[in-house]
Amino acid sequence: MLKILPDSIIHLSKLESLDLGSNVIEQLPTNIGHLQSLKELWLDANELLILPNDIGQLKRLQCLDVSENKLTVLPDEIGDLESLTNLELSSNQIEYLPITIGQLRQRLLILKINSNSLNQLCEQIGQCLALTELILTENILTELPKTIGHLKNLSNLNVDRNQLSQLPVEVENQF
Repeated sequence: MLKILPDSIIHLSKLESLDLGSNVIEQLPTNIGHLQSLKELWLDANELLILPNDIGQLKRLQCLDVSENKLTVLPDEIGDLESLTNLELSSNQIEYLPITIGQLRQRLLILKINSNSLNQLCEQIGQCLALTELILTENILTELPKTIGHLKNLSNLNVDRNQLSQLPVEVENQF
């Protein structure tokens, strides 16, 4: 099993898809952002504790899967992933999303952050107007922001197994 991703990976300048799932990788090279052609990055089922800030340099990245790791936070630079359509964060220990998530407004279609320690969802999630699927299952959310009501394209909202007592009126009016 792969534990370390060598810094020399950045020399694969034409690389469009990189699947490193089901390994024991603990960290990514800090210069991962040099993989400018990368469109898909699969890092599911590893031992990642953090994502380097340089990840925001992957301007062509459309799919990022870091599910089943040990992440507790995401770098603010996640909002710089201007081509990102699919963000998979399931089964980590993330407590909150950075407010820069709102910068993904026009592209992000799918956000899966189920089975985490999410205790709040920032208002900026309502800026992700392209979202069609928002999976928040198995967290510790006690409320959802009113801005969820702005997500007119949302066709799948999963909030089961949280600590919600009600949905915002803005959401109830959508369905």
